[in-house]
Amino acid sequence: MSLIATFLWKKSPQTIATFVFDDETIQIIRTPQIFYLPKKLKFLKKEIIKIVTDFIKDLEILSKEHARIIVEYKIVFKAESIPWITLSPESKYVYKKFIQAMTISQTNCKQIKLKPQLRKKLSGKALKYLKQELQKMELVSGKRTRGFEYHLWMIALHATAKTYRPTLKKIKQRLFTYLLDHCH
Repeated sequence: MSLIATFLWKKSPQTIATFVFDDETIQIIRTPQIFYLPKKLKFLKKEIIKIVTDFIKDLEILSKEHARIIVEYKIVFKAESIPWITLSPESKYVYKKFIQAMTISQTNCKQIKLKPQLRKKLSGKALKYLKQELQKMELVSGKRTRGFEYHLWMIALHATAKTYRPTLKKIKQRLFTYLLDHCH
């Protein structure tokens, strides 16, 4: 199988969150991290470059040990559900730097594959169900201050209204199989 790496930018508050897990064993390779960014654009740009660069370098290191790394991402801006509103300057900058870095990385490391951006996030009953299942499987910490973990998992699983249930079922099966194989 492969590793799944997740990258999330949120405009409000300005944060970047990342994590990496093994798609076969569902083991967390890099724990979910959130980076709070400065408000001033000058400092924000420096931090964005550093975080994106560190994320890509980390993936390149992991690619030496793994056959494939799939990168799932979402670059969110304030009015994401309104199609005629354009990205904020900050979101455009994050998108540009992320795609540039990924393109260079994919040229150097053929194991790294960028998936299409997750467009719509789950909401309502679907989101509630996803959260409950992630808690049952102990894939999230469950702390209120770590709510970004649910969002990262939603992106990592590329969970849409049509796919979230079958995807969760596969995850449960993989976890069960892994536990059976390693408990004896």
